[in-house]
Amino acid sequence: MKYILSPRPHVGLSANVTEDTDQIYTGLTWEWNPFSKFIIDFSFGFSLHNGHLHNDAGDEGRFREFGCRVLFRESLELGYRFYDRHLVSVMWDHISHGGICDDENEGMDNLGMRYGYMF
Repeated sequence: MKYILSPRPHVGLSANVTEDTDQIYTGLTWEWNPFSKFIIDFSFGFSLHNGHLHNDAGDEGRFREFGCRVLFRESLELGYRFYDRHLVSVMWDHISHGGICDDENEGMDNLGMRYGYMF
């Protein structure tokens, strides 16, 4: 992995408490420490979701159209490490098919906060 700047693998789950889209994802994460306690992470991988592929005329309401079940996923995270093992961060991620499926490609963005603990 050193030939591609030594990323670390990741696996994750984003669950929605309503009946909207859930996703499980995997990929590679690159971490950069510009200062001793600050981190910047970028990741790229794939996501499998249970959202709508197409907005059928019979559907009640308006749903986001993803076009295919497996999507690309990229994320960016800015964080601060403290007491050697703790991390708080702000994270953004995006999923979409990047034009490899049919016309529908509305994609989805998530923004959130994260707490991490290194074992």
